[in-house]
Amino acid sequence: MYLKYTPDALVGAVIIGYSTTGTVLGYLLLRSDWEHISMTIRGHNEAGIIDDDGDPHEDDLSVSSSSSSSPFG
Repeated sequence: MYLKYTPDALVGAVIIGYSTTGTVLGYLLLRSDWEHISMTIRGHNEAGIIDDDGDPHEDDLSVSSSSSSSPFG
């Protein structure tokens, strides 16, 4: 093995990776437009696009995937 990583280096890499992931996901969580997301989901529920189990109907997949707006924008 050319590079001899110690367990401390591996643990540090894992910690840095999880911290970075947590920071990015936290940013997305806080910056999301929850009112828009809620209204979109309510609209889908009222239109019958989403089943009781949360999955879209098979025949309505083209309708639900044609939306070009991002919930994170």
